Amino acid sequence: MSDGMHERITGPIEGHWFASYALPTPEGWIAYTKVSDHAPSDVWSCTAIDKVCADSFEPGAALDLAEARAIERSAAGAANPPAASAWSERAARMAMCWLQANRTPAS
Repeated sequence: MSDGMHERITGPIEGHWFASYALPTPEGWIAYTKVSDHAPSDVWSCTAIDKVCADSFEPGAALDLAEARAIERSAAGAANPPAASAWSERAARMAMCWLQANRTPAS
């Protein structure tokens, strides 16, 4: 597993932009995609109308999966954050593991 974060912005697709980033975790990679109705200048300043996450063993695959889920939700007219499900619960656990492993002690 390589270090660092991967980012990309895709769109417009049917009037939506998809700002995605992937972070390494001890179990692979976790990716988050923010859905926006306007072109964001970057992943971090994107104002999201929906958010989706996914995980995989490779950063590109995690980004692809999160983005595909976001596109599918947008096409279905979803405008709210996703409800808890098996994949979002696992992604949250992976994110917590990553944060704990990479947390720096307070000085």
